[in-house]
Amino acid sequence: QLFDLAHRHLEAAGISRQLDGAVEPTTRARALLDEVKIFRSLGEDERDRLALAMTPQQYAAGQVVLELGEVPDNLFVIATGVVSATVPDDTQQTEVGRMGPSEVMGEQSILADTPSQATFTTLTSCIIYRIDKSLTRSCMEQRSEVGQALNKLQAVRQQNSQLTLMAKPAPIKKGGLLGWLQKR
Repeated sequence: QLFDLAHRHLEAAGISRQLDGAVEPTTRARALLDEVKIFRSLGEDERDRLALAMTPQQYAAGQVVLELGEVPDNLFVIATGVVSATVPDDTQQTEVGRMGPSEVMGEQSILADTPSQATFTTLTSCIIYRIDKSLTRSCMEQRSEVGQALNKLQAVRQQNSQLTLMAKPAPIKKGGLLGWLQKR
């Protein structure tokens, strides 16, 4: 997992290992699209056009990218950094996952104009690309695989957040020196 994470960070920064020695000129946004799973069904030309329309935005550590209940006008693609997803649990926020380069946020808005079910906050400084909602929807119309991938991603995320909220931590047994002495 560590090698995979390092590899994705290096590729997101535009550093890649070419086996045949050929260096293909590409933009950072275009290289990122090659790594995003939901866009793998798109052709080279389609990804090139999509990359031209992507807008980068820089975030400092601790900044909120997407607020709970917000309906974004974009699909967010993480280029660098780590983002935490938290959901409300009674009186506190519970972290349900962390995301890194080539992962997306805001898919629920693209699919059905529904609000975000989590708060997405940067844990490190990040560069996150934005893809306009209408452009993403046109990709879904052209390629049904994109819509299927977004639906699958949303279902997995909803299941993970429910499982996290339902899991109760194991009770901590109080011990210490006095408890140990009483057992003896």
